[in-house]
Parts: sequence; C-alpha cells; structure tokens
Amino acid sequence: MVTGFGSVETAVEAMRQGAFDYLTKPFELDDLQRTVNRALKISSPEESKKTQTPESAKIRPSRQLIGNSPEVKEILRVVEKIADNDSPALLEGEYGSGKQIVARAIHDRSRRRDEPFKILHCSALPEELLEAELFGGDGRETIFARAHGGTVVLEEINVLPVRLQSQLNSFLDELGTSKLRGGNDQGPDFR
Repeated sequence: MVTGFGSVETAVEAMRQGAFDYLTKPFELDDLQRTVNRALKISSPEESKKTQTPESAKIRPSRQLIGNSPEVKEILRVVEKIADNDSPALLEGEYGSGKQIVARAIHDRSRRRDEPFKILHCSALPEELLEAELFGGDGRETIFARAHGGTVVLEEINVLPVRLQSQLNSFLDELGTSKLRGGNDQGPDFR
C-alpha cells in the first residue's frame, strides 16, 4: 500500500487487511521496486514449492496468515478443519491477536467464500443500534440478513448487554430449530 497520509494506525490496519507492505510518500523508487520484487518472489509457485513439505502441501496458504512456524501451521490446520463444516466457531484471544484474520481465513476456505463477510463491532455501538443491527427495527435489515449465505463475525460479543445476549441466544436457538424442522421460512443462512 502506498499513501501520502501515513500513520501508525493506518499502517497497522492496512497490514491487518492484507497489505503486503506499507510505503509512505515520498519514497525512493528503489524501495518500491524491492517491495514489489519481494512480493513477487514470495508469491511465486517455484519459491513456495522449495519450502513445502508433504504435510504443509495439504494446508492451503492464507493471504493474511503467513509463516512456517509450527504454531502458524497448527492455526492453518485448525482453520481448515473449521472451514470444512458449517458449525459456528468461537474465537478467543487477546485484543490484537488476530481473531478477525483467522475468522476471515475460515470464511475464505469455506463453502461460503463467495458470499458476504460481515463484522459487527459490539463495543463500538450503543445498545439501541446494536439491537437494531442484530434484530432489525426502524426499517433496518439485520446484519444476519445482509450476510445471507455468508459469515457474520460478532467482535467483542462479551460486551453485549445481558438482555441482548438473551435475545441473541433465543434467536439463534429458534433459527437452528427452524432449520432442523426444514420449514420453508428458515430465515437468513449464515455462519
């Protein structure tokens, strides 16, 4: 990513969103060329074959999860396992530990990869807006309806007020029961 208005915050966000590198203007042409060459080398099929073991060949690389350490390989293995089924997943970890990146990797490997990927930051909205996002109201479509066929990530779900947690639990239970009954109006389809 190249920008004329660089800051630490935008650099971190760009890298979290999958940028290979982050250059601020003005920059030297040599720096840009080195960055592009590194990106091309890393993404070349020949280079990736050199470092591939029979076990790692089974694990699809991620555009945002990068590394050859045993820990990264284990994360990729778990991501593959979760992506292969359609069950909900709970990702736990410290702030900034990469839960959103892992959620995106699961989505990108699942049958839902071509469908919407929606994130609701529960700590960023007041209770009334959270309720509208989750359950509709004021003509607002829910995040689940907007993500139909895809994935919903509820970030910092632990900050949801108890009342909304209870409503969400009831909603998800009813949705699951409706799908088991095979009713025509099964509601939104999402993970």
